[in-house]
Amino acid sequence: MARTVALFRTQRSRPSSSSASQSSPLLRQKYVRINATTTMTQTEERLEQNTNRKKKLDAIIVVAGGFTADNKWLPIWVLERLDYCAKRYKEEEDDDNNRPYITIAGSATPHKEPPLQKGGFVYHESTMMAEYLIDEHDIDPRKILKDTASMDTIGNAYFTRYVHAVPRGWKNVEVVTSNFHMRRVKAAFEWVWGMPITIENNSYDNNNNNNNNSSTSSTLTEITFVSTKDVGLSEQTLLAREQREIESERALLENAKKYDTSEKFAEWMFTTHKCYAVSRQDEIGDFEAVRKELGEKAEALGY
Repeated sequence: MARTVALFRTQRSRPSSSSASQSSPLLRQKYVRINATTTMTQTEERLEQNTNRKKKLDAIIVVAGGFTADNKWLPIWVLERLDYCAKRYKEEEDDDNNRPYITIAGSATPHKEPPLQKGGFVYHESTMMAEYLIDEHDIDPRKILKDTASMDTIGNAYFTRYVHAVPRGWKNVEVVTSNFHMRRVKAAFEWVWGMPITIENNSYDNNNNNNNNSSTSSTLTEITFVSTKDVGLSEQTLLAREQREIESERALLENAKKYDTSEKFAEWMFTTHKCYAVSRQDEIGDFEAVRKELGEKAEALGY
């Protein structure tokens, strides 16, 4: 059975300079560990002191968070996420080849017109975020991976898992987002990454004849969720976002009970979800409908 292990960073005051010299900021924190089954009906919580043997980190997954109001740059809360990723990346092995990938999850949002880049192509959020990591933090482009398909948090979880994590056999990842966004991210990634995957390894010869050498295997990935500061948002916006996150988390947890296998999930996502179903593609770009749906919260949320 596949499982996810979620480690939540608690909010603590900044340590003194004397303690800062003794260990990295990451290892100074206390965490709450949640062991979740694939149905996420049982959890076991306990405070985790970071005394375990250090595990190899395969990837740091950072979730996108939109553009500025003029669609020309990244909002400060997204830069906060990226700054953490760059710092965390450089804490690992000195050799770039042994460092984790930084995987950027997000292409665009269905709630707002996307910016365009040269040639008239869509300027994906993940593309602009990658440019920031390269230009401002000198991250090796070969260690940055992009998701250019997802348009929401569910898609962030799905495409990072099936496009990047599964083919590479990742066992240990961090998922980074802002504190205000963590409810939804946690629910989405625990749902999508918590579903077991069974892979049949069949051997074929050059004539496409099955040699009957088949076996099955399932994946296991440990996820550490890291929340960054809620910067650059007004109190009104944070309150509106918090309410929206609570509603989204509730919906995600309910759907997780109904679509608890990768087969059920894929059928649901690609035949009914607004962002990915062909039957609903005419709804993408109808921004007036989005504002009506959000009601009085639309302005506070930036739509």
